Amino acid sequence: MSEKFISDFENKKTVNFAELMLLAIKRWFIIVPIMVVCLVLSFIYSTLIATPMFDSTAKLYVVNKETQVVNSVDFSISTYLTNDFTEIIGDMVVLEEVANDLGNKYDIDTLKGFITVSQPENTRIIEITVRSPKAEDSKQIADSICRISQDKLVDVMGFDRINIIRNGSLEKYPSSPSTVLNLIYAFIFGAIVSAIIVLTIYLTDNKISTKQDVEKYLNLSVLASIPYNQGKQKPKY
Repeated sequence: MSEKFISDFENKKTVNFAELMLLAIKRWFIIVPIMVVCLVLSFIYSTLIATPMFDSTAKLYVVNKETQVVNSVDFSISTYLTNDFTEIIGDMVVLEEVANDLGNKYDIDTLKGFITVSQPENTRIIEITVRSPKAEDSKQIADSICRISQDKLVDVMGFDRINIIRNGSLEKYPSSPSTVLNLIYAFIFGAIVSAIIVLTIYLTDNKISTKQDVEKYLNLSVLASIPYNQGKQKPKY
């Protein structure tokens, strides 16, 4: 009979959010250390371990050879500019010249990883963003790409000219890592881990502790209860 009761109890065990929240409060000594460890590790990583990276963004304007008036045809083909610029700028011929400008401080693969090319929608403006460990290097790489674009990419891509709207910016503060953002991520991660632990404890707890458990899970009425003295009895001498 007892095995049947236990089986019925386990089958009827469902998630009660009120009970779950109460359990979370009772298990604060598990949740709080997890949250603190996650936040401390995130802060240490953001401030002491992660390498600060600086962004520098330059802007180019592409002038079509056929016409300098922007029309629907220009907009229809402008979406290809980003991919074209990314491929051409990532070519070894271009990056070798950029590397020479920096005294071969970075190799070709490293430089390629620094560079991101984007384009505002429905424009012929190309944004070149460089992210490197030093603000001065980011700006120098962006400026070199702008110069090379004017000298070489015009003939390759068949444009009339490429105008520099803005050379690379020189940032005072790193763009990454973001300590605040990483702390938020750590808090969310700690909350998820804590929730999983509390939910696991709740679902695996098959003890019948109260008369409400007896009535709820075993469908039995409680006739009487015997109080339990948790205090330690004094020894008799």
